[in-house]
Amino acid sequence: FNYENKKLLFDTGLYWDELSSIYSYRDKYSNSLRNKEYTLHSFFDNKLNKSLGFSANLFFKKYFYAYLNTSFLGDSFTGKNTIIENTNFPGKNITSGFGFENDWVTIQYGNGKESWGAGNDLELALSFDSAPYNYFFLHSNYGHLRVSYMHGFLEQTDEGIKRYINARGLEWANKKSVILSLTETIIYSGENRSLDFGYINPISSHLEVENNNRNNIYGTDYGNAVWQLHMDLLIKKKSRLSLNFLIDEFVLDPKAEINKQHGRAYSFGYSYNILSDKNNIVNFYISKFYIGTPTFRHGRGENNFVYQNQPIGFSLGSDVENINTGLKYSRLNKLLLVLTLRYINAGEENILDRPYEAFKSYEKSKFPSGRAKYIVLAETYASIKLK
Repeated sequence: FNYENKKLLFDTGLYWDELSSIYSYRDKYSNSLRNKEYTLHSFFDNKLNKSLGFSANLFFKKYFYAYLNTSFLGDSFTGKNTIIENTNFPGKNITSGFGFENDWVTIQYGNGKESWGAGNDLELALSFDSAPYNYFFLHSNYGHLRVSYMHGFLEQTDEGIKRYINARGLEWANKKSVILSLTETIIYSGENRSLDFGYINPISSHLEVENNNRNNIYGTDYGNAVWQLHMDLLIKKKSRLSLNFLIDEFVLDPKAEINKQHGRAYSFGYSYNILSDKNNIVNFYISKFYIGTPTFRHGRGENNFVYQNQPIGFSLGSDVENINTGLKYSRLNKLLLVLTLRYINAGEENILDRPYEAFKSYEKSKFPSGRAKYIVLAETYASIKLK
């Protein structure tokens, strides 16, 4: 509840000194790290599987924190994703870890997830919709300049292929109205492959590591990287324009690479504040996602941007176009109401249906591919805080 309200405040121009495209909201899955908080919760999923969970969040000695969020007595997170929603993922929803945080640096290790991108819910490569994974995270804040780095282990397949994730980001912000960021996100893998020290350097690049043979497995087929440009603009404290542009594979010379298509994606969002007073906020918003047919997939399927059969980033996968528009209303600390109209157009090559399948051809073709699924739906979301 607090996190969703905070996102609405970002849209109205508040707290932009805290806003970042490369620093996930630390409280996303633990409500409040800066206060001792214990929560017992129960819920049902769409198959009515009962589950009971417990959350404990501790902040001590001013800068140190720990968090635990677990479920037991059943597991509601067993559903398979559909093209409409991605609220379920395989495996138990257990996040836990510890860290140190002050105004200059954040160091964290644990089981969780990162969400990098400009705007609210516009993330492409790293998203909170992912299942949690084990990783180390480092963030430094130098005023207008910020850097982030993360390195983690995803999973080992039945064939003995070990999969890892690595990301780094550089950001400049004036803390009032402009945020510009560059990020690189990498999935690398290999049979019984150990953690690759070539990727530990936070200012190195995937291309530099592979082309100079500084990785711990020979060849250039055992890693897959995407690069992103993020931009967040606040216009007269009434409008917010956000853009994320991603490159997976790019056709540099169309004359040499005849009939080839880019592996790219983008998302943008626009929010306009209709009403804002001491207690009430009403925002209109519109957003669009475009994820190319080959984007997030690789010549080796184990390097696809998936984890536990689900996307690590955008929840609707790839080979998809998604347009959303609606209204958000908040009566601060009491009520949050969201009304959304969604249009989804997804092709047959969507990574949701082929999570670990290789994509070998970048030949131009119809977008979305094959027999596309067209979906139009209306969604409502309400959260009421009783006390």
